[in-house]
Amino acid sequence: KHAHHGADQTKMHHLRKNTSKKRSADLSKVVSERTVPSYRKTRAPSPRNRRTRVCGEKLLRPRPKWGTMKANKYTPPGEEPENMTLQQLSYFCVLADILHFTKASEQLHVTQPSLSYSIAKLEKDMGVPLFRKTGKKLALTQYGEVFLPYARQALETLEFGARKVESLRAPAQGSINLGYVYSVSYDFFPTLISNFMSIDGNREVTFQFTQGVKDDLLQKLAAGHLDLAIAGSYDAPGVQKATLLSQEIYLIMPKTNPLSARDTLSISELRGQTFIFPKPSSGLREVLDRAFAEAGVIPHIAFEAEECNAMAAFVATGAGLAFVPRMPSVRENVSVHHIVDPPLRRDIALLWMRSRALSPLAERFKKFVLEQNWRNAENAGE
Repeated sequence: KHAHHGADQTKMHHLRKNTSKKRSADLSKVVSERTVPSYRKTRAPSPRNRRTRVCGEKLLRPRPKWGTMKANKYTPPGEEPENMTLQQLSYFCVLADILHFTKASEQLHVTQPSLSYSIAKLEKDMGVPLFRKTGKKLALTQYGEVFLPYARQALETLEFGARKVESLRAPAQGSINLGYVYSVSYDFFPTLISNFMSIDGNREVTFQFTQGVKDDLLQKLAAGHLDLAIAGSYDAPGVQKATLLSQEIYLIMPKTNPLSARDTLSISELRGQTFIFPKPSSGLREVLDRAFAEAGVIPHIAFEAEECNAMAAFVATGAGLAFVPRMPSVRENVSVHHIVDPPLRRDIALLWMRSRALSPLAERFKKFVLEQNWRNAENAGE
């Protein structure tokens, strides 16, 4: 009996052992089939193999990527820098203007650590320092100075695009970017805007005005920062123009000048006089240069000013003579004279880009301006 019992125990022991081995083998087979191909061995992910991903039920390594070169520093595959954000560009431009983290964070309504982190992240992504600190003073590096105008231009372009989309979305409401030369603000320009705004349906329209000389306005018009411009009538590549009016250019001089008793004068009679001329970027300067060349007179230019008010102020001090369109008022010690033989005049025109479609609002304003009768209108110029 004891012998039979021992034999049974031995038999059961071998049976359990064989069953356990079989189960382990079956489990290993299942794990192997579900995780790793038979031709590949498993291994623990290394730092360079962290991004191993699961495709179906098999572990696959990612495809290799090319690395990138940035700021003379190689960026390994899989570690490319993130793209910069509009928030980073905005923070950078504000800090570049103020050059003070605390004041810039107050203007941006963010905490100083948030601003510092955003700038540091931008510098890391670009691979170069944009600011440097000398003692307590913050300044732009050479990289920051180069990058700043492009960052500003990017933000301005995006803002302009957003305004364009908004004007298309709500034609009855929106903004028109309008440029004009300095002196049309005396009478012609305010009257024009007031008449347009008085029409039903135009009261919700707003304007973004830019005042300047001809060259500046043409540059902004070509860059898309202006929808329309009111300036001298000039031919420029890609610019369409419609003449609005012709205006007379007057001569002003101190009443102490011997010629101040004359009502009319010709340019040939002004030899030997000292003049205050507008800057070469002004459209009025082109008119004067051409008139003096045709008269065979070389003007003695004491200095140049940017706009008519400044020239009139210098004339009042006795610094010289100047040419200006009609102004609402001049100083008591300044006399006004007509130029004859031939008369000195120039055209004022509405300008826009031929290849760029205007927004519905800008198109409406352009149509209104062109339908007006400006034949008897006369005003100042640049």
